[in-house]
Amino acid sequence: MNRMAERLGIMLLVKLHFVDGLRNKSFAAETSKNLVLVDAAIDPNSLFNAVDGLISDYSSVTFDFILTEKPVIFFVPDLNDYLQHSRSFYYDFDEITPGPKAKSVKELESAIRLAMDNGLDDWQDKYRAVLDRFHTYRDACASERTFREIFTRFLPPMTNIGTDEQQKK
Repeated sequence: MNRMAERLGIMLLVKLHFVDGLRNKSFAAETSKNLVLVDAAIDPNSLFNAVDGLISDYSSVTFDFILTEKPVIFFVPDLNDYLQHSRSFYYDFDEITPGPKAKSVKELESAIRLAMDNGLDDWQDKYRAVLDRFHTYRDACASERTFREIFTRFLPPMTNIGTDEQQKK
């Protein structure tokens, strides 16, 4: 991966899944200006503005990342094994993954090069379909909507709650 990043002239931020970090799985990376291991405890969403794309496997982080409308590449060299021995997906994998599926480092390098040259060009329609399916709202008002839903669904109506003086106590 380090040599590939050097050939492409890019920096790869490698962030392991937080569970792997908790299990103390090691990741031996050569010291390089092109490959940086990020703390596994960091929320991946906090990195979205700092990167030009995402390389992921089967992580749900892609559902959040596609909101950036930056390229996503799925590095899935173990896809068949994963499906046979690990678990199934909630949705059809090909249907909800708007980006190339690389099964080798060589394919990954080609997919990165293509994304660097063309961005989302080949994947625009797929991005739109996935965004429309999973992201009804694409604004900055999620917290407000969540508060209103909680307030209206779970809090009793605020009638007859006493006088202003009783409320202050």
